[in-house]
Amino acid sequence: MASEHDYLFLFMAFFTLAMFILTQVLSALATVPGNIAGWFPNTTEEISDTYPVLVTPAGWTFLVWAVIYIWMLIYIIYILTTVCRRNKNGPVYMNPPVVTANFLAVFSLNLAFNIVWLFLFSRREFAWSLADSCMLAFTVYVCLWLNHRNVEKYRDVMETNHKVDLWCNRILIQNGLAVYATWTSIATLINLSIALTYLADVKNLSSSLISLSILTAEVVVYFVVDTFYWDRYLRYTFTVYPTIIWALSGVLSENWDPDSSTSIFNAVLLALGGLCFVIKFVLVVFVRESLDNKPALRSKAKGNEYIFNEEDSDVPSISMTNKKIYDDAVN
Repeated sequence: MASEHDYLFLFMAFFTLAMFILTQVLSALATVPGNIAGWFPNTTEEISDTYPVLVTPAGWTFLVWAVIYIWMLIYIIYILTTVCRRNKNGPVYMNPPVVTANFLAVFSLNLAFNIVWLFLFSRREFAWSLADSCMLAFTVYVCLWLNHRNVEKYRDVMETNHKVDLWCNRILIQNGLAVYATWTSIATLINLSIALTYLADVKNLSSSLISLSILTAEVVVYFVVDTFYWDRYLRYTFTVYPTIIWALSGVLSENWDPDSSTSIFNAVLLALGGLCFVIKFVLVVFVRESLDNKPALRSKAKGNEYIFNEEDSDVPSISMTNKKIYDDAVN
């Protein structure tokens, strides 16, 4: 395997770090009333207070942004460490190439959409900020897809030779991005409710019910895909459901009214999110992992028969029928 550096990756890695720092600076400025140069005429809190909707969460809910950005910083630092570390095949970031320049390019584009949203929302451009928010969420989805695909592609090699990096991808990148994707999806629906109410003259109740209905559909579709179709990709991605629970708890806390249909809808959706999380946890921890840990079932499920060479535990010897599969994965 070639050990030469991928200079496009190196550029994108440090460019992503620069974009992250810029995003943090502008996000901080956007929360300060009367900020310098008048870049942000209104803070996000002022907009939320001026244009309330029935799906606006309580202020404490937005602490999730601190979690998102801290998690983001950690996995950016992790990605940079793969540039500095080497394994027997060369730089870690190339062997195997799980995080790619394409991933970093899309992630940097996402941060650009994040910055643009701050300017648009501050200027009450609700239609444009809604469009931008949709792209913000979509680019996170693309990042998740790219990373999950590559982790699955190189999973057997990483489980054998690079287990720490495998779990760093699962815990830091995939679960960190999942929190980000879930929250931006919910924020997009809040933005939709604001746009419908204050631009399209839709009743507050109706616009909020529309947003909750879309969120319900998203939760159901994701649960079905997560559980029955893409388990091999999404098995260790847990943070979607806790983020949904956190957001809906904030909405319920801020807008609870036992006589309101939105409150009842929100409470039912909150219970649904909790149920999905419990089912996910039970399936992964007590059912699928126990099945996969049985050698016969694991071999049948993977279609690869690994026979480890005790003299060289770093490199597994495999049956000749699967040697080409392994070589293709490594190379």
